[in-house]
Amino acid sequence: MSLKSRIAKARARLFGTAARDVPVPFEIRCECGQRVTGIRRSSYQIAECSSCLSSLYVLPVNVYPMTKRVRSEVVDGPLTARVGTVVRELVTGDTQVAVDPDQPTSDGDQRSSRGKRRKSRGAARDEVIVATVAVPVQTADGTAIVAIPKRSLKEQLQLLLSPTRIIAVMILGILLLTGWWMIEQRRFETARRVWRQEMDRVAPALKEHDLGTLYEALTKATAAASVMKRNDAESREATSLLLQTEAVLNLSSVDLVGRLSEAFAAKGGDRNTQAVTAAEALVGQWLLFESVLRAGSDSQQVELDFPLVIQDGAVRITSRAPVLTEYAQKNPKQPTIFCARIRSAQFVSDARLQWNLELDSADCVLLTTSLHTQTCGLDPQAIPELADTLQRQARFMKTADPASLSHPTEVSLTSEQEKQP
Repeated sequence: MSLKSRIAKARARLFGTAARDVPVPFEIRCECGQRVTGIRRSSYQIAECSSCLSSLYVLPVNVYPMTKRVRSEVVDGPLTARVGTVVRELVTGDTQVAVDPDQPTSDGDQRSSRGKRRKSRGAARDEVIVATVAVPVQTADGTAIVAIPKRSLKEQLQLLLSPTRIIAVMILGILLLTGWWMIEQRRFETARRVWRQEMDRVAPALKEHDLGTLYEALTKATAAASVMKRNDAESREATSLLLQTEAVLNLSSVDLVGRLSEAFAAKGGDRNTQAVTAAEALVGQWLLFESVLRAGSDSQQVELDFPLVIQDGAVRITSRAPVLTEYAQKNPKQPTIFCARIRSAQFVSDARLQWNLELDSADCVLLTTSLHTQTCGLDPQAIPELADTLQRQARFMKTADPASLSHPTEVSLTSEQEKQP
């Protein structure tokens, strides 16, 4: 029987349609000695001997499970039992040993077959015993030792990689993959529902200037987008809004110019030491910057282009933030408004005083909404140029390279959100 036929037969026996879908041949010996063959039908049939033209009665297909005396293609029992039977037959072939119902049987034949089966089992058992029996061996000095035979590598592999074990491992792998796929599908569906719900809260929060609700909704929405692996304009906009909200909420009240000016204005002590102390106090502070960007010392660095001098000391502010570098390349000589965290601040006390401030490349975000700029103290409605800058930066953020955006802190979806209908 071909593999395709065996698989079709196994499927029919597994789903309980073997009596209808599996062809069952018959073979009857006529009294004249001629053999009459054919395929059983759903009802009885009368077959004709081609030799003596005798009519022979043929039983229909057996719709009941197989017994020790009557052959049948129907498998009885629960689904697990049927699966085990079908798998064994796929591996080892047809294992039914019941007799054909159309052929008469005698007690002598049954006793003979039972005797043969017992004899074969006994012979197999003897072979196993012979194969595993310990063999006494004498050494050179006459000492008798017992040498236990060892299985060869081929025999060990045959025992290890038996068909039953291979099929069991395959079934286990299929079950594990199915479980993983179901879990992933559930996470994806939950993330898609959370994304839609939370993004519906963003627009009202922006309109009502509610930073708390906006931050909560964007945090959950970006976490859901991460699960769905979204990388479209809407997901990038949500990430940008979350970064802006985090930056505005962390914005420091420190005045950069005032802090540096106080270092020189303070009386007593070394002026250089006071300047260094003031510079170190700026590290880690979130500040708002508005300036044109120009190329720095290399292609990966930009410098804020504004003349700022404090007590004869020039202030130089640089950054290696990818978002600023890309924006400066696409919008040269255009003003930029953004929030950034100061990574390092140094005071160089030489013949030419200079303050060197470097912005953190990861904590830097362009502002794109009037809500965030108003929270920082700037009103786009009163400054037309500022409104144009926000629109330009909003268009840039929708098409910016995702690698240039700083990623917010990942927030996993809670079990309560997964249970929401």
